Amino acid sequence: MAQVILAREREHKSGRPYSAMPCLFVLLALASRVSGDSFPIDYRQCQSFDDFGWPRFESDEALVSSPWSAYLTEVYGALPVEYPFCTFDLWLIGSVPAFPSLNLTLDPSKASLLNRINHTFHAGDYDDGDFFQTSFGMWIYHSDVVVAEQNTWLEVQHMLFETERQAMWFTRSRGSGIWYNVGRTISFVSDDGHNAAYAYFAARGCVYPLPPNPPNGTLNCSAPAQVEYCLEIASYSENAMAVCAGNEGYESVQFASAPGPIVNIFGRVGWLELFSTSLQGKYACGTPAGGTSAGFRFGWNAREPCNCIEGGYQYAPTNCDGNRIVV
Repeated sequence: MAQVILAREREHKSGRPYSAMPCLFVLLALASRVSGDSFPIDYRQCQSFDDFGWPRFESDEALVSSPWSAYLTEVYGALPVEYPFCTFDLWLIGSVPAFPSLNLTLDPSKASLLNRINHTFHAGDYDDGDFFQTSFGMWIYHSDVVVAEQNTWLEVQHMLFETERQAMWFTRSRGSGIWYNVGRTISFVSDDGHNAAYAYFAARGCVYPLPPNPPNGTLNCSAPAQVEYCLEIASYSENAMAVCAGNEGYESVQFASAPGPIVNIFGRVGWLELFSTSLQGKYACGTPAGGTSAGFRFGWNAREPCNCIEGGYQYAPTNCDGNRIVV
C-alpha cells in the first residue's frame, strides 16, 4: 500500500528583527519569543486552557510558596520570567534532588523501559496530562506535538550513543532547560518517518551502506536484549543519511508522527525526534571539546550559552551543569 509522505521544507529565514515599541510590556512580550541571537523560541506559556490536573501559578509569589519553585530553579537556574506559568507546558520532568517534593505519581500502565518496547499504541491509549516513566526520564503526554520552524531554538534531550558517529539525535523535550537551534531544517511527518527520509535523500543520490547480518539471521528489536544490536544496525543508514542531509545544506532533520498510531521507543510515545548534521551524538556535549563549543543554550528562553560537561559513558546526558544552580 502506498504511503503518503509529508516532507516539508520551508525557506531559510534569518530570524525575527526587533522593532521599536512604545510600551515596555510589548518589549517584554517580544523578548520572550526570541533568543539572544534573535531567533524564534519554541515556547509559549499556558497555551492550553485545560491544565489536565497540573498546577498553574498566576504569580511569582504563588510559585515561590510551592515545591515547584525549587524544582524549576534546579532545572533552569532561575524562576520563570512570565506569568501565569503552567506546569503542563513541561514535557520532561527530571530526576533532580527537588523532584520528590513535588509528590507526583507515575502511571505504571503506560510505556516504560521494559514495557512494550516498539509497541504501537492508538488514539485513546494516552490522554493529555498522563505522567509516565520512560527509559530516559519522566514524561507528561501531549497530543499536539508538531515540528519546529526554521532557525527555531527548542528544548532537547540527548543521551550519548556511541553509534551516532555522523549525527546527534535528540528528543524534543520542553522542560529540559537545554536549547538547540534547528537552523535550516527539513521535516518528515509520517508514521514511517525514517523510511520517508531515507527515500527522500535516496532520490537525491544518497547511498546507504549495507549493515552486517544479525546474529543467527534473526533480529527482534522489541526484545530488550537485542536493542543495542538494533541500534548498531540502524546506525549505518542513519549516519549516511546525516551526511547526505548535511551535504544538502540542512543543519537538522525532524520526525513527527502523523495522526494515527503512536509508537513506543525507549518508552516515548507521541514523541518528536530530530538529529543535527553538524554534531556527533557519540559525545554527550556534541563535540570532543565540550563546554560551549556545540552552541547549546541554557535557561528560560535560551538566555545564556550552555557550558556542557562531557560524561564520556554510554547514555551520558547532554547537560549544562557548568551553568546550573543547585539549591
